[in-house]
Parts: sequence; C-alpha cells; structure tokens
Amino acid sequence: MDLTSQVYTFFVNRIYNSKFLVKALLFALFISLSSAYAQETTSYSLINESNAGLLKRAELLMDTDVITSIELSKALLLQAQSADDTLLSAKLHNLLGKANKKNNNINESLHHFLQSSVYYSKLNDSRNQIKASINYINILLEEKRYDELTTRIETLLPTTLVYGDDFFIAQVLLTKGDSFYEQKKYNDAITQYSSALKYLVNKDEQIQKQLGETYKKLAQSYKRLENREQTAHFYTKALEIYTNLDDLKLMARTLNTLAEAQRYLDNLVLALDYSTRALEIHKEIDDPVGLAKALLGAGIIYRHINLYEKSLKHINEAYLYYKKVNNVLGIAKTSNQMGLLYTRLKQFDQAEIFYQITIDLPKGMVEEKTLASALREMAVINYESGDLVSAMQYAKKAYVTYKNKNLTSYISITARIIANIYCSGTVILATH
Repeated sequence: MDLTSQVYTFFVNRIYNSKFLVKALLFALFISLSSAYAQETTSYSLINESNAGLLKRAELLMDTDVITSIELSKALLLQAQSADDTLLSAKLHNLLGKANKKNNNINESLHHFLQSSVYYSKLNDSRNQIKASINYINILLEEKRYDELTTRIETLLPTTLVYGDDFFIAQVLLTKGDSFYEQKKYNDAITQYSSALKYLVNKDEQIQKQLGETYKKLAQSYKRLENREQTAHFYTKALEIYTNLDDLKLMARTLNTLAEAQRYLDNLVLALDYSTRALEIHKEIDDPVGLAKALLGAGIIYRHINLYEKSLKHINEAYLYYKKVNNVLGIAKTSNQMGLLYTRLKQFDQAEIFYQITIDLPKGMVEEKTLASALREMAVINYESGDLVSAMQYAKKAYVTYKNKNLTSYISITARIIANIYCSGTVILATH
C-alpha cells in the first residue's frame, strides 16, 4: 500500500472511532470557549480602563510605537471632547503635538500644540498654556517660518511676562534671538540674548546650563560680526559656567572655541594653552567629534607659531577621523590645512594632493570659502611651477567664489594673484 492510501485508511479508522471523535469535539469546544472568554475579558478591560490609564498608555507607547500612540490619543480625544472634559482634552492635544512632531507630521503637531494652549487658557492654567506655546514656536523656528514665529512671540511674550516665570521668559527671548541669528540679523540676536541674561540668575543646574548656552550664543553672534574681543569675552563667560557645573564635554569644546578666538586676537601663547587644556580633557571623555575639532584647532595654532611637524601630526589625526566617518566638511577643512602645511614646507606635490582632495569633494557639500581657498592655493602652486594656464583657471574660479560670498579681503588677494599671472605670461594666456 502506498503512503497516500495508508494516510487515508488511518483517518477513516479514526473518524469511526467514537472515543476519538468525542475527545476531539470536547477539545474544540474548550478552545472555542477559552478564546471567547479571553476576548470578553480583554474587551471588558479596555472598556473599563480609566481615561488616566489610557492616557498613560498612549504616553508610554510614544517611545515604542508612535503610530499606535497617535491613534489611541485621537480616539481618547474624541471621547474627552464628547464628555466636555477640558483638562483631558488639553493633555491629549499636548501629547498629540509631541507624537506628531516625532512622526514628522509638522502641521498636525502645530495644530495640536495650539489647541492645547487654547484649552489650558480656558482652564486659566498659564503655566501649561505657556509650555504648549513654547513647543509651538520652537517648531516654527525649526521650520524657518520666521514671520509666523514673530507674530506668535509678540502674542506669547506679554502672557509670559505677566505669569512671571523667569525661565519661561528667557526661553521666549532666546527663541526670538535664535530666529534673528538664523536670519543673519546678528545685532538683533545679541539684543534678545542679552535681554534673556537677566532672567537666568537662579543657581539651579538647568538654569545655569541655559546661561552657559546663552553666553555661547552671544559669542557666536559676535564672531559672525568679527568682533573678536567680545567673542573671546563671552566664550570665557561660558567656560566659567561649564567649569562650575563640572561638565567636561562642554568645558573641552568651549576651551577649543576660546583658543580659536584668542588665535584671531593673535594671543597665540594663550590660544595654545586653551587648546592644550581642551585636548587633555578629551583624553578623559568619549567625544570623538569634539576631539577632532580640538586636534584641528591645535594644529592651526602650531602652524601659526611655525611648529610644522607638530601641526602636521595633529591635523593628520583629525583628517583621518573625518575620512573614517566620511564627514565631508571635516575632510575639506583638514585637507586644506594639510595643503597649507606642505606649502610652508615647500613640498608642493604633497600640497597639491590635499588641495585636490578638497576640490574633488561632492559639489554643494563643501563650504564655498573652503573650496575657494583650495582653488586659490592651487593657482599659486601652478603659477610658481610655470603652468600659467592652469593657474589662471584656478584663480578665476576662486575669484568668482569669493565675489559671490562678498569676502572683500580674499577678493583683493585673488585679484593680485590674477594680476601677477597676467604680468608673467600675457602672450601665453592670450592664446588659450
């Protein structure tokens, strides 16, 4: 008998076996009843679970399953609105604002934060009304919706001032300052940041961290305005705060930026001291990005004091890190610095290799000033080697880039290079 026939015979015999049939029917009935009971129990649990419990569940789900969190919150919001539960509606709108932001539903997030603010206003809960509004304006800042942001801040600031919470007032002023900073209105940004300082006097750790961040923002604004003295002053103030907080990562990074500020002031000994301290702290912490920046900063200072071998060592370490993580901006900056060093060492073949690395990086991913510097230096190298045609091509590209960025001092330097090339080979250049 083949296998199919054997199986068929087996089942036929079993079907006619009354004991087997009774057992099978009882087992099926047990499974059916168990399933029905489980469903009934689950349904009963969901129906009778409190609104507070469901809200808590939606909050917890936001970190693991944001879609389910949103759907549960929306269903609960409908119930809250039907029951005219203003407080629960306010909380759910706030949760939906956070969840939709996490899920990148920006307009939905804005809608819910705004509604949350409205509901809290009805409850005369100014604190939560302001918190929801701050979440709202921060999204507007991230989305670069500056006109709308300005309007909302003008509405929010009076409410915040009346409520009188210094930290909230500072947050609104800082958001306004950040808006001006992103629009390159640095003097206006400085005005807002400076206004925020008087509200950041509490010794609470959170307030002190915000104070340090505000000093840093003031330093960055003055740096954009090329006010070197004020840049160094506010980085120093930020460093004092981070030192008091014993925040090693922020200390190391601020020391590095302070070293750069002092380098621009030509205080090279002080700059090197700050840079060395930054590197010492970086040996104790896990901050590879900050370490790479510190290595680059130290290398530039060593180049300025003519310690080229030390400079090469530090910058090469930074270059290798940026190459490893494929950080295009970092590769461009460090390869340019390597090119400058090899130029100083009169190793022009090596210098050319590194400038070419910058030039060959993906278009649009390198800062224009960095790219223009590589083009300018390649023009000089080709000029010195007698390749005037290539020199002119590089120089003109650099000139156009500097012109587009309105970098006056660099424009004049590049113009002189072009003039020198013309003077050295008018006849040769005219034929190309």
